[in-house]
Amino acid sequence: MSIETPQSISKNIVGALAAMTVLAVSVALLFVRWEQGAAAVRFAADDGDIRTVTFADHTRLQLSPGSVVEVTFDETSRRIVLLTGDATFDIGEDRRRPMIVEAGSHRIEDIGTIFNVSRAAASTEISVVSGRVAVSEVAPHWFDRVRRRLAGEPARRKRIVELGGGDSASISADGRLLSRGHVEVTAATWLPEEIRFHDETVAEVARRFNAYTPRPLVIEDPKLAARRISGEFHARDAAAFVNYLGSLPGVAVIHDAEHIRFVAARGAKRP
Repeated sequence: MSIETPQSISKNIVGALAAMTVLAVSVALLFVRWEQGAAAVRFAADDGDIRTVTFADHTRLQLSPGSVVEVTFDETSRRIVLLTGDATFDIGEDRRRPMIVEAGSHRIEDIGTIFNVSRAAASTEISVVSGRVAVSEVAPHWFDRVRRRLAGEPARRKRIVELGGGDSASISADGRLLSRGHVEVTAATWLPEEIRFHDETVAEVARRFNAYTPRPLVIEDPKLAARRISGEFHARDAAAFVNYLGSLPGVAVIHDAEHIRFVAARGAKRP
């Protein structure tokens, strides 16, 4: 039987501490590498103008004057951080990569929804034009990435509120639900009153109207979607634009509970 001397015990302790230190540094470096991920791209609107940005996944982002966002898309998620100001989000659908919008300490998760976010120092204001969103507290980004890699799912977060079309909420910086309400239309007040378009496709113009109406316009007929038009409509009078499209030859309009759909009329001869 061997007996350890105080000197050998000290050496063992030092060796163990050194190994733990190396392990901790390695894990920290691994977390940093995971956290870095794809590089964020910053978009800013000039003080006097609204800026519109459309991404490859068909997400459409409108920034109020002076607003700034950072955008990070990678193989597992899409993330937009509203650094300052107000923005309207028309999210392109990609079920492989959920969309995450962050404003301060708040996280809004969504697929296929149109909503507005206004960030201030003391609170975040959220209003949903159509679809649904879930608002939660933000977890550290490195923890979320590690959880996705190790467990195949995002980190669990404290849910603050769920909002549907027409719902709005004010949330304090520390995660308290300050108020919740419902209105018929929740278009952002800073969006333009008129929609002017010249030689744009019907699909592009319809998406512009969708920031104002609780029932999105869905152009299902590819020929109609690709048709180019010019004109001007009052932005908050989507019905006038719907009537215009419905008057075109070969176009049928279907009103359902959640959408207004445009399809090819049966038996119609298309120009």
